[in-house]
Amino acid sequence: MSINERNQKIAKQVVTAHHQIEQGVTKAYQRTETMAVDGFNNISDKFIARFFTRDGEDVASAKARLKASAEESKRHHQEKQ
Repeated sequence: MSINERNQKIAKQVVTAHHQIEQGVTKAYQRTETMAVDGFNNISDKFIARFFTRDGEDVASAKARLKASAEESKRHHQEKQ
């Protein structure tokens, strides 16, 4: 086996190893991101359920009502300017 062939074999092994590391890091990041977003949404939903829902209203309805109220306030504020 010539030096060139050995170098190509080593290069292929290095590329394979880097690809495996890349895949591992990407998967770990995606899991971490998913856990963080899910945790935030869970806390947000509990907060809205505790402080902003009205009698018999579910969290999704409360979120929609709050969003509509915020948009209306923003529109009203822009009209004053």
